[in-house]
Amino acid sequence: NYKYAGTKSRNGKQGIEVILTPENKQDITSITLFVSQTYQPLYIKVEQNNKSANEIIVTSYQTNQPLDNATFKFDKKKFPNAEVIDLR
Repeated sequence: NYKYAGTKSRNGKQGIEVILTPENKQDITSITLFVSQTYQPLYIKVEQNNKSANEIIVTSYQTNQPLDNATFKFDKKKFPNAEVIDLR
């Protein structure tokens, strides 16, 4: 489920706030997204059942960066005891 919370100001920046909540009871109770008027992420807050919350404040990010495919490949040799679950 989602709720449009309106246009707000956070840390001196204007943006749009959207609150996401799961349909079924889960560990995560809500996620708050705050994006700029051009839909660039500025703030993310994840709240959990145990009343803890994690906040991410985005100060900068880069798009269209050249990334090698190896960046996204899991190296089993570095983590020999890890269980790999391939959902392809």
